[in-house]
Amino acid sequence: MPVLDKSEPWNSNAPSGWSHSSPTTNASIVTTDANFPAQLIGDKSNPANVLKSVIPAGTAGGSGSVDYSRALGTARRFIYWRSILKIGTDWVPHSSGINKLGFAYTNGSPKLFLLGFGTGTMRLRMGMQSLTSFTGQTLSGGAINLQGNLANMALTLGVWYVIEVLASSNSANGVADGSIEVWLNAQKTHEFLNKIEWNTGGAAYTFDTVQRSLVWGGGGGTVAADMTVYAARDHIERDSVPFTRVYRQFSGAFGALRAA
Repeated sequence: MPVLDKSEPWNSNAPSGWSHSSPTTNASIVTTDANFPAQLIGDKSNPANVLKSVIPAGTAGGSGSVDYSRALGTARRFIYWRSILKIGTDWVPHSSGINKLGFAYTNGSPKLFLLGFGTGTMRLRMGMQSLTSFTGQTLSGGAINLQGNLANMALTLGVWYVIEVLASSNSANGVADGSIEVWLNAQKTHEFLNKIEWNTGGAAYTFDTVQRSLVWGGGGGTVAADMTVYAARDHIERDSVPFTRVYRQFSGAFGALRAA
């Protein structure tokens, strides 16, 4: 059975089990959202609180203001991460199209990240780096901003989303058998199975950290006015053997989610 690492609302800006660092004062506060859609939570109740994170005016491109990291204990090849978030209506995409919303680490460095991609309408992509090969894809410097092969869905500002990622690292150096699957509000957007090889340097390649971190850009430019992202819940599971998606839609276009 997968090991559960986290599944609870953000009732504190310094929650147990997460390390928190921020270069700016009040970059994250706990608040409420009367418009939070309760049907997006199917594993207990509507969270009373949400975490509001701010990238303040004056922040340089390629940097951010919020960093929550959760070490996953014994690292595993297989990880499931369900994140419920909303990008504020005050968000202005970076000119590079790179807007990073969260990271998964392997062997102590970020290799996989949630990405709002675009300079106008942002779309959900998965950023990946330190890749040796990716069957059927063209890499740039060992990296790719991976568009969904099943759906290329927009991330509308001011709207709550459930983003689910089920990923596995390659089993050994030189073997392209890593995979990634992604769902946005229960619609599958990405499915790339047994195609990915990260550069492991000969070491066992396993996921060891999840990081809720906001990075604006791409380099260049400066944030003109405060920008916000809200988080309601992070659910993380991991295992040393393959497992299936932990939550699935069972009613309505944005129906409640329940354990599979």
